[in-house]
Amino acid sequence: MLNKKGEVVGVVSMKLSDAKMANATGSVGQNVNFAVGGQTLKSFLATQQVDFSTSTFRFFEKSTADLAGEAKKWTFVVECWK
Repeated sequence: MLNKKGEVVGVVSMKLSDAKMANATGSVGQNVNFAVGGQTLKSFLATQQVDFSTSTFRFFEKSTADLAGEAKKWTFVVECWK
């Protein structure tokens, strides 16, 4: 999850199932996603001893199209199965 400056402020962890929502309510939710916030993510990574870096460099706000184009280069799906 990015803010308008392209900074990571969270990680999407789940998406509402359109099919299950339609079956349960008769309608589909619009862009319903759930995310883990940045501070929670930092705490988790630190606890798991995963190296990460943060930046204090301030970017200018970008258009949604520009953000999507940049994020597409380094965004990927991570699945954890236990």
